[in-house]
Amino acid sequence: MRIQTMGQTIDAKVTVIDGQVKQAQALPLQVYVAGENVPERRPPMAPPAAQGEKALAIYREQDMGTIEALAQDAASALREWGNYCESARRRGETVDAGLVRTFVDRVVDQRKAIDGISAWTFQDAESRPSPQTVKEYRRDTQDLLLWLATREISPADCAMEDLKNYRAFLQSQGAPEKMEEVRAEWYGRAPRTTAPADGRDWVMVAALNMLGSRGAESKRLGSKWILMLSTSYRLQARSERQTAYSKGTVGLKLTVTRVFFKMALARQAVFLNPALDISGPKDKTQRRDRIRSRYFSDQEVRLLLSTCDPNHPKDIRDKTLMALACVQGLRISELSGLDLEDFNPSIGKSGALQIRHAKGDKSRVVDLSPKMRQLLDRWLAVRAMMKPSTPALFVTMNINHRPDTTPPGERIAERGIRNMFDERQRLVGIKRPGRSMHGLRHSYATNVVRKKGSLPRLSYSMGHSSIVTTQVYVDVVELEDDNPAELADDVL
Repeated sequence: MRIQTMGQTIDAKVTVIDGQVKQAQALPLQVYVAGENVPERRPPMAPPAAQGEKALAIYREQDMGTIEALAQDAASALREWGNYCESARRRGETVDAGLVRTFVDRVVDQRKAIDGISAWTFQDAESRPSPQTVKEYRRDTQDLLLWLATREISPADCAMEDLKNYRAFLQSQGAPEKMEEVRAEWYGRAPRTTAPADGRDWVMVAALNMLGSRGAESKRLGSKWILMLSTSYRLQARSERQTAYSKGTVGLKLTVTRVFFKMALARQAVFLNPALDISGPKDKTQRRDRIRSRYFSDQEVRLLLSTCDPNHPKDIRDKTLMALACVQGLRISELSGLDLEDFNPSIGKSGALQIRHAKGDKSRVVDLSPKMRQLLDRWLAVRAMMKPSTPALFVTMNINHRPDTTPPGERIAERGIRNMFDERQRLVGIKRPGRSMHGLRHSYATNVVRKKGSLPRLSYSMGHSSIVTTQVYVDVVELEDDNPAELADDVL
């Protein structure tokens, strides 16, 4: 028996299926009947990326009156928060958490399409911010304000010592889980430690219990179809919250903190910026060594691409995404942000992609290779059959999507691309800490340098501000091709 999983045909072991059947049969069986005893589900919050898209939609409509009103109200909320905390201290009273919550919601509220922080972002940005920027500013500002509020500190009273404590908290073990507990307690909900399951898990359990009374062959054949139909609905939790923030995440949160106080100071909502001298943790590893530990060899790249079935629609999309990273050097944010109109088939020999609003708000044109053009054409044919309403070049294809995930036909988020790539790494057994899809971009650069490609042309194609940034790949190749240990191993 063979099962199609992640676009790769693998031999299914009968013992594995039998083990899952026994595992399901051991669970207590609860029969849910629609309209009678199905438990109510809290409507899931829109994904952060979708929230950023909604905020940008309002901004594109040039509803500057709404944006101005939100921006002014957020500044007023911070001033009122500071005045209230100061008066409460003078009177010796305990700060009312409910009242502080109203101040926080006026500044940042993930339940709304657009809030005060996103309005500030639109007003202060030199160019249109990306959905990812809006998402990060809202999420990280919310965490900062909740952390301050639980310690009865208003932004106006926040000092450098307080932010040093905040940095120490972010760097501590278990910080993501602790931060989620703060959010849950503040908004009166259960902590979201894992992705929620829905009723379809019980459908699989019930079906497996029914199969238990049949013969072995019927059980195996039936299990095959159940496992194929329930690939997104596993008995175990789909994902768990990370145990610690990475150095990059801590640095990003502190950068957003500095920007928040800078914007608040410009609106006279605070008296100083206590985050000016608060920097994130520094990775002392040399950049060339980080690249060497994270990029993928040609053999590994071919192994990853081989997991994609050339006739499976989702695999065609995934292979195109990975190829654009390892053959064209695109970042994940650039892949997610591509629109259909960014592809121009008449430029160059094989067409080109216009990369807009890349890192540093730079734009560039990337010429496609002939093989890359063939892959992209195959994906465009699949996309045309889907007829999505979004202008995005790459869209989601999770037809049997969970209630807490993005429905099919929407722009694929950066998180979705990362999850896809991590799953394929695990599938071929090469997943290691620190290695992500960004490593394919490093693979692209090292390949070009090793094959004596033009360094200035490589620097432009990768969107680097300076050729000095690109020079590190020359160091990587020279170090690997001229190993000094080879001159001393004659003693072995």
